[in-house]
Amino acid sequence: FLPAPARWGDCPPTWNDTDGYAPGPGYRHRVIQGQVSDQNAYALGGVAGPANSTIMSNLTPDNAQGELHGATASINALSLVFSPLIMTQALYYFSSGAAPVHFPGAAFLLAAILTALALIPITAGIRANREETAQIA
Repeated sequence: FLPAPARWGDCPPTWNDTDGYAPGPGYRHRVIQGQVSDQNAYALGGVAGPANSTIMSNLTPDNAQGELHGATASINALSLVFSPLIMTQALYYFSSGAAPVHFPGAAFLLAAILTALALIPITAGIRANREETAQIA
């Protein structure tokens, strides 16, 4: 969903990102209207979240869609809780004088490693689904 900017005013607002009560970092500093309201998807051009959801939905049987989206929402919620705690500590530690190596980019490296580790169950699930679909046909 991305109407032309001239039509944004015709869309209902998702939230007010000008106050401290917006869900997320609040970096757009305006009323979110007519655009993707998920900050992570917005930061990636508005395609990451919806595209990922579509791929997973297409690979999941109809009777398991609720479980899929419930698990996805739970994982996203956990990452919103733990990521700031873990990443800020990694940044602090590797930027401090107590660190064995001065490496302020450690939080980014950690994020890359965690992303790579997350690809393992994703690829296993895709492979299993393809094999199951091939056996049915």
